[in-house]
Amino acid sequence: MEYNFHILIFIAWIIQMIFAAFQLNNFYKHIRLLRQGGERVTVGKSGNFLRLYILVSKDIENNIIRIEEMSGISMLAKFKPASHIKVEDIGCTECPSHVPKKYWTALQNALNA
Repeated sequence: MEYNFHILIFIAWIIQMIFAAFQLNNFYKHIRLLRQGGERVTVGKSGNFLRLYILVSKDIENNIIRIEEMSGISMLAKFKPASHIKVEDIGCTECPSHVPKKYWTALQNALNA
C-alpha cells in the first residue's frame, strides 16, 4: 500500500514538472516577443497564493509600449494583454477605482524594477 502511494506521488511530481516547463516556456516566449517591440521588459508580481505577473515593455525613452498579465493558480495560465490596466492609468499616484489592488501592486513593482 505504501509502495503505491510513493509511486502516485512521484507521478504527480513528474506531471507538475512538465506543466511548469510549459509555463516557463510561455513566460520566456512572451519576454522575447515584448523585447522585439521595445528596449527592455520589466516584471512585476503581486499576491501570495493567487499570483499575478505583469510584463511591461518599454522603449529607449522609457515610454510604455505594451502590458501583459498572467494570473491564477493553474500551471496552464498564459500571458494575455492586460485587461484591467490602461496606459493612461500609469501616471496616477493612487490606484484608480476600476483597477483591482493586486493589479496595481504588480504594475508598481514592474515600473519600479
